[in-house]
Amino acid sequence: MSFIIPAQADQFMALGKIKVPASVSKYMACIEPLKEVPIERAFELVVTGARDYDELSEIVEEWARKMVPGSFISLHTTDLDTDLYIFVMDTWEATLKILRSERLFRKQCPDPTIATPCLLWDHNNNPLQKTTLEEQVFKGAD
Repeated sequence: MSFIIPAQADQFMALGKIKVPASVSKYMACIEPLKEVPIERAFELVVTGARDYDELSEIVEEWARKMVPGSFISLHTTDLDTDLYIFVMDTWEATLKILRSERLFRKQCPDPTIATPCLLWDHNNNPLQKTTLEEQVFKGAD
């Protein structure tokens, strides 16, 4: 679904629920915003797979501290997407070193369900991470 002006999208989201044609579902579909995690600091990186891997935070922090000593600032999760660990480096050089170390990250964390670190901005703009309104409607119809 596309909108001409942002106000139309806001009005649509304010509805909260929409009627779905009976051929699709007999229930109302809920409207959920796309899950975009706000960028709060420069040099935020993200690793996905937190939901299924209990020790991932410790692995990511230890690995980042070893890769770029003295540059690791923090690691946290977000209620917007509990599958993410967001971690922050202090400089672009440290961030770039993390991004270029995919092979070394795989040695530390070989589980293929854990994605290698990427910029939070890239994660937010990855169409594979987003669900369209149409997908949300069909998911709600199941």
